[in-house]
Amino acid sequence: MLRRVLLVAAVAGAAVVLTQCAGGNKCPNGCIDGTGTCVSGNVPEACGTNGVSCVACPTGQTCSASKVCVMGGATGGGSAATGGGSAATGGGTAATGGGTANAGGAGATGGGRAGGAGATGGGTATAGGSGGMAGGSGADPDCNLQTNPNCPAGRVCVLISGSSLAGKCRLGCDPFNQDCPVAGQKCTYFNSGAGPTRQCVDAGTFIDGQTCMMETQCGVGLICIGQQGAPAPTCRKFCELGNAASCGAGQICQGLAGQVSGPTPDLWPICVGEVNECSINAQNCANPDSQCFPSGGANGAVCLDGGTLMAGAACPSMTNPFACAKGNLCVSNQCFKMCNLDGGMPNCGAGACSVTTPALPQNVGICPP
Repeated sequence: MLRRVLLVAAVAGAAVVLTQCAGGNKCPNGCIDGTGTCVSGNVPEACGTNGVSCVACPTGQTCSASKVCVMGGATGGGSAATGGGSAATGGGTAATGGGTANAGGAGATGGGRAGGAGATGGGTATAGGSGGMAGGSGADPDCNLQTNPNCPAGRVCVLISGSSLAGKCRLGCDPFNQDCPVAGQKCTYFNSGAGPTRQCVDAGTFIDGQTCMMETQCGVGLICIGQQGAPAPTCRKFCELGNAASCGAGQICQGLAGQVSGPTPDLWPICVGEVNECSINAQNCANPDSQCFPSGGANGAVCLDGGTLMAGAACPSMTNPFACAKGNLCVSNQCFKMCNLDGGMPNCGAGACSVTTPALPQNVGICPP
């Protein structure tokens, strides 16, 4: 199973969060750092392109050939971010890449019902709502989006990082099930001055994929968010890991929105477009030293630095899923040669090219060990 690639996008609250140099985009091939300088955007400390604000990739991630923070590729064992279950041939924990979430609102933090603070964005006043049902006190119980997603009443299981499906049962509303008690409101991440938090705010009428400027323009179940490399924020759907139907055509549940930093990170999956940088069978990354690894979706693939281990060698699926040589895949702690299920090259020679469970993108299979 694949180690899925999750893109952490930037949340648009009261205004557009993607920034470009004044007087037009003077940094088309790089990103803008904290001093306003256009830099190359190809290092983990400052990753980005198309003139957006540079992103510092979280620990364990790298800046891919398309200048997006990723921890992707193939791995074995463990759980898959979007597979919704263990698989016979793989696994892998979810990983994040790209952007930081920087919008949201005040959510419920104690007993009773907490009200979110109102916010003003783009000249239009938007009302904060209730932060969802609150109750109890003390530490947030542990949960896991795959193995133990259930929480006590009034709490919802949220991710606390992009590198694991482990989470916390936190107070507040549910962005996927949309349980706001007031008609005309939606549960989303909203920035009312203290960073992005889940709360119920007034819902707009914009639909999935429509360009937005403010969070309250998007309809119920949607968030106004900017994806790295995109020209402007758009309304994106909140989704449920393992539920392919929760995203539209050409999208996968591999993004994250919410509060990624601070003492109480709070993240929820969103639908994003597939990342398709290269051909896995052709191994045609622009940088000849890079390798094309599978990521999510029917055609997803990403260029990353790989290893040197050949087919049949032991590989550490969970700690270094990129240890195998070009054209090989680390599955269940062993390197396997990848092959073309259509019968073309690369093939397995005397052996048969086999389908994995779940299937790899781009009609790729693996050869016998």
